[in-house]
Amino acid sequence: RIFPCCKWFCCKAVEKLCVTLPGGRSCDWKANGIRFGGFLMMLLGVQMMFAPVFWALNLLWIFGWLIAGHLFICAAKATCCAYTGTIGTSYVASKPMMVLGIASVC
Repeated sequence: RIFPCCKWFCCKAVEKLCVTLPGGRSCDWKANGIRFGGFLMMLLGVQMMFAPVFWALNLLWIFGWLIAGHLFICAAKATCCAYTGTIGTSYVASKPMMVLGIASVC
């Protein structure tokens, strides 16, 4: 079992998909693709949330671009923090011994 502690439907579905892979390969490239897609969806959602603010700031043509650029950087950093938190939580749930090993080294 890949996720011995998880009894949820999503964990069972991932286990079923990973078992059916030919040649005993791991499904890391699929998981990383889904993670990258999730990151892009988070970034797009944050940008859509700030779109009216960006529009209003672009009306201030002298220095609005500077404020909008800084707001974009802050939104990108917030997205990266949310992404890292999500991936970290999934590692704690699925690979607790790996997390304990990394935490003991740090």
